[in-house]
Order: sequence, then structure tokens, then C-alpha cells
Amino acid sequence: MKPKEYIRKYKIKQKQMAKDLDITPGYLSGIINGTRTPSLDLACQIEKYFNYEVSRLELLYPNEDWNILKNPIPLPSPSSAPATIISSDTKKKVLDIIRGSKD
Repeated sequence: MKPKEYIRKYKIKQKQMAKDLDITPGYLSGIINGTRTPSLDLACQIEKYFNYEVSRLELLYPNEDWNILKNPIPLPSPSSAPATIISSDTKKKVLDIIRGSKD
């Protein structure tokens, strides 16, 4: 969720929020509008203030599209992945290395 959406949804007063975060209302407004970038520490504080419904990534990089995090691209199932074939000799060598064999 975007910071502006969260503020509207929960009817948060930016002046009070700025006071709670110990920053100026103007600085908070810039962060909310995406014209100012908070420090990582402040982004984490704001994320917590928003009950983690707004990601610190959205605050630090407001011009990026973070929907990919909400709708990840599905990975192919193991059955559709190509089979990896190794020879039994190679398999034995790998297992020997893992087990610490000196042969």
C-alpha cells in the first residue's frame, strides 16, 4: 500500500504523525509525496508506524513498482524443469568430496 493510501484509509493526521516520528511535517509530507527520501532508520520507523502495511522499500524507492512483491511470478514446478543427468562416476566423485574421501 502506498503511504498516501494508508493515511487516507486510517484518517491519520500528518502533523501528529510527524510529531510521533520526531520530524517536521514538511519533511514527512515530502516523504509521503515521494519527493524526499528518508534514512533507512526513519523508513523502518514509518513502516512500523504503518503496521507494516507500507513497505520501507516503497518509502526508500517510491518510483519503483513493488507490485511484484505482492504478486510474485510463479516458478516452474520441478516436474517441468529439465532433468539433470550426471554419470555415476561423477556422482561418486562428488559424494567422495562431500564425505571427505581421499580416493
